[in-house]
Amino acid sequence: MKKIIILMAASVLAAGSAFAQQSFRSAYFLDGYNHRHEFNPAFASRTSYFSVPVISAFNLETQSNLGVSTFLYPVNGKLTTFMNSSVSADEFLGKLDPENRLNLNNRISLFSLGIKSRKSFLTFDAGMKTTTDVNLPYGLFDFMKNAGKYQQYEISDISAKIDSRLEFALGYSRQVSDRLNVGARVKFLVGIANIEANIDRMSIQMNEDKWLIQSQGTLKSSSFMDIKTKGESGAEISDPSDKDLLDFDSIKATEDGSLISGFGAAIDLGAEMEVIDGLKISFAVNDLGYMSWKNTISAQTSGKGWSFEGFDEVALDGDKENSLKKQFKDLTDDMMDMFDFRRTEKDGMNGGMISATINAGVEYSMPFYRDLTAGVLSSTHINGGYTWTEARLFANHKPARWFSCGVNYAVSKFGSTMGAVIGFHTSGFSMFVGSDHLNFKLAKANDSLLYPYERLNADINFGIASRSIWENNGVVMKRSGRRACQSAEAHQWQKQIKNSS
Repeated sequence: MKKIIILMAASVLAAGSAFAQQSFRSAYFLDGYNHRHEFNPAFASRTSYFSVPVISAFNLETQSNLGVSTFLYPVNGKLTTFMNSSVSADEFLGKLDPENRLNLNNRISLFSLGIKSRKSFLTFDAGMKTTTDVNLPYGLFDFMKNAGKYQQYEISDISAKIDSRLEFALGYSRQVSDRLNVGARVKFLVGIANIEANIDRMSIQMNEDKWLIQSQGTLKSSSFMDIKTKGESGAEISDPSDKDLLDFDSIKATEDGSLISGFGAAIDLGAEMEVIDGLKISFAVNDLGYMSWKNTISAQTSGKGWSFEGFDEVALDGDKENSLKKQFKDLTDDMMDMFDFRRTEKDGMNGGMISATINAGVEYSMPFYRDLTAGVLSSTHINGGYTWTEARLFANHKPARWFSCGVNYAVSKFGSTMGAVIGFHTSGFSMFVGSDHLNFKLAKANDSLLYPYERLNADINFGIASRSIWENNGVVMKRSGRRACQSAEAHQWQKQIKNSS
């Protein structure tokens, strides 16, 4: 989808205009974190709880092997894009990988309830999850920066995907034995948007003073947006065959006004086992499910080829206004001319498996100090060409029932990052705050906003919930009852002795 690709590419270039996949991974071993069952449905909270809507768990994350410093450069005291002639091609292209990825993930908990009994744990959750994935190959930027150096360019695997849905989940965890817990969560999914665009191959060849582009690509859009063709919108067209071109300037909401674009279901399965005293292992497969989408618009490139005038050179002149905003606008307008999708189907149906996540963890309590543990978590997100795997090493401290904290170090295809978390969980109140990606190299925008200027690995996570004191009261009641029983037995025994005498 032309404009979607451009807008998400611009978000990369603009360095994080929006900032999380599966929840806050730094809290995987956090004692008292109410949402641990989202990693593994076998995990059970120590107490029952009721979440505060929206702020009970808010996760916002970006992952990328790109960064602000990849695309913005200081020249003559001003910021300019990589397209400026003062920025050498070797300097810019040397910062890129063959595949340049950006993931933007956001999860908001709308409602969460956990009910704890002696050997079981029942949960109900409602939340919203949005995921955006972009892949921009090295060849695309090589053409943008070096256009004219070569007569022909071959580019492949330009892709972008957006998925947004509501989730309603019912979970159950059971303590099968003293060392084994198992669990499952069943989810009902309500789709909001599912948009995916792919350019499998693009051939760009110089033809006199213009570039001739031929490409093979497809687009599917299932959402509340109505995207008309240029023939339907009345936009100006130079060739009658362009009447089927999608006109992204005419996007508006569907006539029925409904935000629901699909339905689906999924299941989470997990287990946790204490192999030996102090050593626990856990494994879970989450989001095994299927989504069916309606209001689907399908489009593809014509394959016949079209002309492209190329990118305008960006310059910084002292007497010429050329703000960073204008530079990006010009760059976006030029990029839009490179893509060409023609509608082939309207109001169709689409469906497929949703992306799944596998979590495998090991935690060991130190024999010399049980409140200190070490852990390892492997997370793999299975999402076709956007699949990623992360390994995270933890050190966790749980000095009291009301407080726990931890630090961790992660390695993935997006680079290495450090994370940290602090949790407070008293008898009636629970709060956590932390980050999977602590950034120590920050730049300032607009004299106030700080942002990471190297890789765009950043996130924010926090939550507040109300915890029940039922379990603690139950313990007190058991202990009080035991003492009462012991006192009654002692009194009866003394009475028997007296009567015998």
